[in-house]
Amino acid sequence: MSMYLLMNSTTPSEAHPIIILLFFLLLYIAVLIVVMAGLVAGSKLISKMSRRRQRSTIAYDQAYMIASLLALAPVMLVAMNSVGGVSFREVLLIVLFELIALFYLWKRR
Repeated sequence: MSMYLLMNSTTPSEAHPIIILLFFLLLYIAVLIVVMAGLVAGSKLISKMSRRRQRSTIAYDQAYMIASLLALAPVMLVAMNSVGGVSFREVLLIVLFELIALFYLWKRR
């Protein structure tokens, strides 16, 4: 709701930098919530459908770390697009960054 009001009340050229930072923060939080809910729900669904004896779901702290990492990608893409455009090279670098960070989280387990 607050992102909708923020987007309809100001333009990026007229907005104060704090307003633009608030937009990116709200975007990050919204994507974080959606990704974390998807990870937890998907993990529980896969666990219920699994035929293994040991049913393990993803822990909330681990889901939060993965979701916080994945939620950063759309924010970086929007930020880069607002500055000067996004080409294939920038998207590839963001995907590479995400893969390296996910690999680090996977090894950290």
